[in-house]
Amino acid sequence: MKGTEQRPASPPRPSPEPRPTPADQPDATGGLTDALLAGRYQLLELVGADTAVAATFWRAMDTVLQREVGV
Repeated sequence: MKGTEQRPASPPRPSPEPRPTPADQPDATGGLTDALLAGRYQLLELVGADTAVAATFWRAMDTVLQREVGV
């Protein structure tokens, strides 16, 4: 029968290394933690990014209300 020939098996591929998350990278803030956004939000930690829309999400401190927020 046609199409019943067996091919040799492909060698196993190594598992890809997991990509570090922004919080895992040293100096993930890019030096922005000293700056205040809109005069009140102090950036604490880069939480994530969406490169498709050039957006970043930060854990921050609202210095007026004295609570953590996301920006």
